[in-house]
Amino acid sequence: MKNHYENSKSIYKLELMDGDFFITRTVKDTGLKTKFGYYMEIDAHGNSIIKRITPKIGRIIIKEALLNDNLSSALIFIKSNRKIKINFKDKDTLEHLYTSTGEKFLCHKDSIESFKKGEGKTVISTHISPEGACTLKCPYCSVAYRSIFNRIGLGTIKKYINILKKRGLKAVILTGGGEPALYPKINELIEFIHDESGLELAMISNGTILNRISPKNRRKFQWLRISTNIFDGWENRIYIPPEFINANTTIGFSYIFTPEHNFSGDNINQKDIIAKIIKLMDKFGAKYLRILPNCLVKGRKFNYMHLAIDKLISFFDDKRIFHQLKTHCTPDYKTCYQSYFRPYLSEEKNPINGKPGTVFPCDSLVLNDSIKKFAEKYFLCEPERIGDYLDGKIKPKFNPKVDCSGCVFVNNNKLLSKLINSSSKNIYKHRKNKNILHKNFV
Repeated sequence: MKNHYENSKSIYKLELMDGDFFITRTVKDTGLKTKFGYYMEIDAHGNSIIKRITPKIGRIIIKEALLNDNLSSALIFIKSNRKIKINFKDKDTLEHLYTSTGEKFLCHKDSIESFKKGEGKTVISTHISPEGACTLKCPYCSVAYRSIFNRIGLGTIKKYINILKKRGLKAVILTGGGEPALYPKINELIEFIHDESGLELAMISNGTILNRISPKNRRKFQWLRISTNIFDGWENRIYIPPEFINANTTIGFSYIFTPEHNFSGDNINQKDIIAKIIKLMDKFGAKYLRILPNCLVKGRKFNYMHLAIDKLISFFDDKRIFHQLKTHCTPDYKTCYQSYFRPYLSEEKNPINGKPGTVFPCDSLVLNDSIKKFAEKYFLCEPERIGDYLDGKIKPKFNPKVDCSGCVFVNNNKLLSKLINSSSKNIYKHRKNKNILHKNFV
């Protein structure tokens, strides 16, 4: 009975470990292996259930995964022939407040006008991933298949920020990559961004080692979002020190709706997981919980995951919970406008000098390929040359219409294109939400 399968990119095996069956996936060019023990069924009404993989189901999953090397989609089973359509424009008010829906670009006429005039002072915010290592190993991680964990030198980050300050930079989001709080010089970095540079600061963290940030520096964040990862004892590992709460930092939680967490046991109930997250929200004074699907899932399965999220949320009478209607599709334009307004500095080594620190147009490029790693074609420049990119001296090597099949920022770019190409003086007056929170974190 065959248990070993492979295509040009990956090796899949159905293995028995401690009495349970797992699918293991090994990426050929890195040798890294991840195991998956569960799959998800969703019915016509959005009811979902997580089940353990059996030998029969495991082989079905692997055969589908081999076609496009997309295990995330293969782990979803739809028990319905009904076609459903999701209105991805029907966003909740909380989504506009707490995520990047594009609405915040309407607050930045100065940056849009700078782009129109070719002045290069367009940058509103930037994401920085200083650290590649992490305290967790989540199978659904968007960069799970990196061959090595890199770390950007503090001096490189400072140069990058100093350049962007002259280009209009107002806010910095520390993110992963790995876990940003694991960065050895995290306190120096916070002090440079907030104290020396006078920039607004936010962070996305798994919440397990926030005590590495000094008490005085915990008070310097505009917002903190905890990415909730499920593994044995996860709810006891998350701890948000009181200084974050007392400083009126906006605290939020995020949960990826997927069977790719590190579950254990035979009975996995999503409602129980959300109930535990709600208890943590109450404990730490969180303002919101966003739930979104694994963005690597494709086609009708992706729509059914959104249906299942709505069904899950309906069990809870909690106005803090919202469903993020994130979708992915191929843009119909040749320019990634967003890269000029919120570039992303990754800890990946750049191909010019081999040093950690590469500027990419965004942090979702890994969604264009289920291999879960950054491809060199999306490389924009070294951190020190971000000014040359903003001035048009460095041209992108990728075509969004061809290379960005997994783009989650299509609507953002559509709005930017509309703003850039419009001559109307009233175009900035039509904000859906007048009281936009954290407007500099676009």
